[in-house]
Amino acid sequence: MITEVAAAAAGLLLGAAALRLLPGRGPLRDPAGHPLTPVETALLRGGTRAAVRTALVELYLAGAVEPAWQHTVRRSTTPPTGCSDLARAVYRVLHGRLHPRLLEREDRVREATRAAERQLARDGLLLTRRRRLAARAALLPVFAAGPVMAWA
Repeated sequence: MITEVAAAAAGLLLGAAALRLLPGRGPLRDPAGHPLTPVETALLRGGTRAAVRTALVELYLAGAVEPAWQHTVRRSTTPPTGCSDLARAVYRVLHGRLHPRLLEREDRVREATRAAERQLARDGLLLTRRRRLAARAALLPVFAAGPVMAWA
C-alpha cells in the first residue's frame, strides 16, 4: 500500500515537473491584458462582500465617504473622482447612514458587481456559473465513489 502511494506521488511530481519545464513555453502572460484594479482583485479573492468593502475603502481614500455612528458610513460632500464603477455605484446608493453589509444587496451595486464578474470571466480569470456547475457535475462521480472505495 505504501509503495503504491509513493509511486503515485512520484508520478504526480514527475508530471508536474514535465508540465512546468516544457520546452518552447514562454513566461505566462497576463490574461486580462491589463493590471487588475483593487476591486477586481477583491472580487476574485473574497467575492462580492470583499469587492464592496474595497470599493468603500476606495471611496474613503478619495474623501467621498466618512465613518458614521455604529459601524455605518455616510456620504461626504465631495463626489468621488477616479474611482471604479463599483465604487461609483456604492456612492450613488448611499443616502444617509448605511451599514456596509446592506450595500451589497442594493440593485445598482449588484449590477456593477455582475459587470465586473462578466469582465473577469471574459478575461478568463473567473469561471461563469455554467462552468462552475459543469465542473461540479463532472466531479460528482469522484466524490460519490470515494466513500464506496473507502469501505471496500
